[in-house]
Amino acid sequence: LRTEIWREGSRVQFRARVLERDRVVLSHGVAQID
Repeated sequence: LRTEIWREGSRVQFRARVLERDRVVLSHGVAQID
């Protein structure tokens, strides 16, 4: 499982991918940083 995380302003967005199948299993994750 690989989690890809990137920052956009005060938000962090993320998705998770299963490497063996090259499939995204979680997409459009967002965390607000205050």
